[in-house]
Amino acid sequence: LIESMNNTPVLSLMKKAATLSNKSRRARISLHITIVLFVIFCFVIVCSQFLGNATQISGNPTTLSLLTYQNLEPAIEPWDLSEEAGQPPPDEVGITLEDSKETPPAEELFLPGSLNQTRAQVMRQCYVHPHTYSRHFNNGLCARLDSSHLMYFHVPKSGSSTSRHLMVDVLGAKDTQSCSPKLGHVWNQAIKVSVVRDPMDRFFAGYDEMFARRLSSREGVPEHLREPLYSGLTDYKSYEARFLTPDVNARFDNFVQLWDGLDAFDDHLRLQSATLAHRSSGIGYSMDFIGDTNDMTNSWQKIGRLIGRNVESSSVLNGRSFPRRFNLTAVSTSIRQRICTFLAIDYCCLNFKLPEACEHAKVPVGQKIFCRLKKQPSNEDSIDSLFRIDSVLF
Repeated sequence: LIESMNNTPVLSLMKKAATLSNKSRRARISLHITIVLFVIFCFVIVCSQFLGNATQISGNPTTLSLLTYQNLEPAIEPWDLSEEAGQPPPDEVGITLEDSKETPPAEELFLPGSLNQTRAQVMRQCYVHPHTYSRHFNNGLCARLDSSHLMYFHVPKSGSSTSRHLMVDVLGAKDTQSCSPKLGHVWNQAIKVSVVRDPMDRFFAGYDEMFARRLSSREGVPEHLREPLYSGLTDYKSYEARFLTPDVNARFDNFVQLWDGLDAFDDHLRLQSATLAHRSSGIGYSMDFIGDTNDMTNSWQKIGRLIGRNVESSSVLNGRSFPRRFNLTAVSTSIRQRICTFLAIDYCCLNFKLPEACEHAKVPVGQKIFCRLKKQPSNEDSIDSLFRIDSVLF
């Protein structure tokens, strides 16, 4: 009876079904095991990368910035860099940031002096932080020639004496401190011009001027700077007797090391870019032309052409001249590098190339100057792009 039951077709089918069911179950188990092993493998890879980065970052407080800099360095080809990086572009050449057909990223880094644009074009995109640099903004000292809608902004130690002579004595303008958007249509219609100077050269000249002017009274000089600067000096003659000596250079070094670069207690220490920017917003003025003290004659002839006037080269004076009071060749590389950090925003906003001492290969981590293109508030008086330029250290 049992043998006859085992041979029935129904039972035979049931056995085959059970066999197939066992095979299917084993296949499903194998598939689940494979999936689990794959997930574990991926998890191990991700964790190892995360732990590796965490180890790098935890090693040094500045490593995060350094890693960012290292990642960017091999591929820094910003959308608006000149092929001849660092050379001051001619005034007739250059594209404005807002005219570029490419859309810049939310933040882009580039080297000072590398934009293929005029100084005026770059300055229009500048952002000088109104709180950080609050002591650097001035009261809009300028000369106005309203009949020609010309407005010249004086920048101390940047050919200002020559420029004042040309504006007032040659062109017939008036010196004033009322150059601001409060002028309404006069401001909006004005052709805004200025002349600037290599930031490092200007810093040396500005320090010289500040030191001599405040020697007798010490007025306005911060308390912590008075003794390091003026100890042992009673009057200008006692100072003059030490010109170009190590003593005078030591005083200059003391100033650079003790000053924070922000408390511009003297007009000659103010940043040039802050002089050409709105005090309230920090946005650069809508400049039409910015000349260079290294080429005053050509700069002023171009200014003359803007208003249909001819400025004779014989009218361009050399300005006031003073003997150099300290030895520039004795200024150390480290002192020059610290000065560059004070002037970073000028190098970026006025498109000046960094001096040799401040080139990245020679500067320690934390003092490498980059210019940064990033989104900022819109301008008060122009329709320029919302992308603004400031400076950053890596």
